Amino acid sequence: MSNSVLILISCLTISLFTTSCASTTEENIERITVGMNKAVVLDIVGDPSTTSRSNSVDNWIYKYYTNDIEKHVNVSFKNGRVIKVRNFDPDEGEGTYQDYTKKIKSDRKSKDGSFKNLDE
Repeated sequence: MSNSVLILISCLTISLFTTSCASTTEENIERITVGMNKAVVLDIVGDPSTTSRSNSVDNWIYKYYTNDIEKHVNVSFKNGRVIKVRNFDPDEGEGTYQDYTKKIKSDRKSKDGSFKNLDE
């Protein structure tokens, strides 16, 4: 094989492995089921917009769009497994989404200013 063919094959292979299949869409959110582990959720939906931990429960907030309307869903984990998937309205209960984000960040900070490990 010539060098140019090998380079082409290498480039195609790398691009296949670096393209993420995970996407935060309503269809992918609906694929999340109770009992799934975090790795599977990450493979299906990708990284969450916001994370928090309270009383040994990890909460991941995902943002996605349906008909140009921003929606949010909260995926709750205990011991690394999904225990609940629910719609989340950032404007209800705890003030604005920005207020919620500030609260999450302050809750996650340790006394020394570093962030807590969510997997512990």
